[in-house]
Amino acid sequence: MADQYDSRVDVLYVYEYLHDALDQDHEYLAQQISDLMTSMAKAFKSDTGITVGEALGWNEPYTGVQS
Repeated sequence: MADQYDSRVDVLYVYEYLHDALDQDHEYLAQQISDLMTSMAKAFKSDTGITVGEALGWNEPYTGVQS
């Protein structure tokens, strides 16, 4: 799991965004979720100065070996 980072989540924003997304045509749900994740990644970078990928260790070079 990721280390602790000082970042915030606007719970009402996420709830309202998902509520609106679920009220729409489900054909576009994946795009709306992707847009939400992008927004959250930008907020995380702004809060912490690092990317979500860096925090989760996703930026490590691929070695073909799973840990």
